[in-house]
Amino acid sequence: AKWNELAAAVALESLERFDETFAKRRGVRQKLLDALSPFEDRLILYRDAPGEIIAPHAFPIVLRDETRDVRPLYDHLERSGIQVKTLFGSLPTQHAAFKFLGHDEGEFPVAERIGRTGLHFGCNEFMSEADVAYIADKIAEWLKCST
Repeated sequence: AKWNELAAAVALESLERFDETFAKRRGVRQKLLDALSPFEDRLILYRDAPGEIIAPHAFPIVLRDETRDVRPLYDHLERSGIQVKTLFGSLPTQHAAFKFLGHDEGEFPVAERIGRTGLHFGCNEFMSEADVAYIADKIAEWLKCST
């Protein structure tokens, strides 16, 4: 079979399970929100806004304290076996590949703040309740030790 035919077969099969997959991801996301909501005084958690339904592929968190660097939390989660990525931040000022654009730090304060204080990790239909609890526990552990 040609690669395009294989990709199409996988995509068609995935479409048949879309509603189920979407519901499972939303369920995992809600469990993460519930587990982390006690820490909303220190974390920004993203919930559905009126008229929107978030289709999660990742779970973002942002430190409320704009002066803190998310790197220590990032490192703590990585050491705990939880793969994380920083949030996207400001492409023109925080990503070396875009340095050629000639922008300076401070030109995009909101995006730069997110880049300094935010991270995300996977949120998928294969995560168990134990996975959610482990992630939430590791975030809570760091928050309790870092205040």
